[in-house]
Amino acid sequence: MALLELKNLNVSYGSKKNKIDAVKNVSLKINEGDIYGLVGESGCGKSTIGKTIVNLIKASSGSILYNGQSYDLYKKSKKNFYQFVQMIFQDPYGSLNPRMKIGEAFIDIMEAHKIFNSREQRIKETEILLNKIGLSKKYINRYPHEFSGGQRQRICIARSLILKPKLIIADEPVSALDVSIQSEILELIKNLNNFDKLTFLFISHDLAVVKNLCNNMSVMKNGVIVESGNAKKIINSPENDYTKLLIDAVPKF
Repeated sequence: MALLELKNLNVSYGSKKNKIDAVKNVSLKINEGDIYGLVGESGCGKSTIGKTIVNLIKASSGSILYNGQSYDLYKKSKKNFYQFVQMIFQDPYGSLNPRMKIGEAFIDIMEAHKIFNSREQRIKETEILLNKIGLSKKYINRYPHEFSGGQRQRICIARSLILKPKLIIADEPVSALDVSIQSEILELIKNLNNFDKLTFLFISHDLAVVKNLCNNMSVMKNGVIVESGNAKKIINSPENDYTKLLIDAVPKF
């Protein structure tokens, strides 16, 4: 059984007169323990899918199933669903409150979700989470602007782990980072997948990254999935003409 399944998902923007169909009848399955790639050009709808899964955007129709159960994401059980599924965004600085110290931001989430009974326990858990992503407890009282871009993205990853989710939606998590830092973040994702058994939906336009990181993938064009399957097989031997164009467009060194 798939950990997450999308069935005939449709997402539209605007009014009836100016409606834009961003996602059209998309279906896909992400198995537990998978790193699933979702690729395509900018504006193809891949980020819209990620945001729809976590209810930042409302679907026009279709269903989202977690462990085979349909969740009414728009009326009830949102809190419970967020314990299973979290999201990491492209811009780590924009994802953090610039006026809140990192430690306080983590503790605030734990208080809101009634995780642990004391501030001391929450501080200890924050230190454990920071250590997991390669930062020591000395960073707990620093503000977001005091960190590098790569460190901020690590912090966003650690924050996504607070509720101990099973699935993380990673929306272009390395595209805003230097190449040398990208590899560190990708290695962190691999470790979380291998050792913490986390499942990822990895949204990207970088086929080289997807080939090396992901087990399976789907290719999107204009809101439609045009090809799905094993990531290495698709990139090495694409069947769809659009996928071939994407691969041909990758710079060769």
